[in-house]
Formats: sequence, structure tokens, C-alpha cells
Amino acid sequence: QLFYLKGEQMLSVGGEATQVIEPPTAGQMLNVSVANIVYYLMNQVRRVVTNMASSLPATSTGELNKSLANADSLTRQILAPLVASIQDSIEAIILTIHQED
Repeated sequence: QLFYLKGEQMLSVGGEATQVIEPPTAGQMLNVSVANIVYYLMNQVRRVVTNMASSLPATSTGELNKSLANADSLTRQILAPLVASIQDSIEAIILTIHQED
């Protein structure tokens, strides 16, 4: 969980992190790198838990599953503003196209 907290603290927030018209900014590249690392770690931990399911105590499995939920939450936290910005930009483009008709 400390890993995810540190990842959350590293994130770039604000307009630079959500702009989608220009090439990716340094903040966006950082956020994507953090999301990729978290996603990779989440998949590897999931694989270990699956492979060791029979030998792990239920409490350990429960704690690992909580950590996986935190990883999923962090990934969503990183991607949600960017996806919302993409939707807003597409909507603005479509409205502009319809106004020009």
C-alpha cells in the first residue's frame, strides 16, 4: 500500500495533465509511466496470489486483494481525468462540426 501511496504522490495534476490537443506533456508521460508500473505490479501480484492460492493463509490473500483494489483505484484515478478531457474535446469538435453545417 505504501507503493501506491507514493505513486499517488508522484502524479501530475492540473491542466497540463489533462490536455489532449497538443502532444503529451511531461506530466502526462509521468502519469502514464506510474499507471503502467502500477498495472504491471498488480498483474504480477495477482499471478502470484493465483499460483499460491492453496498455500497462502486466507488473511494474507485478503490483504493482497485489498492492495490490488488500491492499485485498481490508483489506475482509475490516473486515467479518469484524461478520459474525461478526451470526451470533452470530442464533444466540442462534434458541436463545432454541427454548427458549421
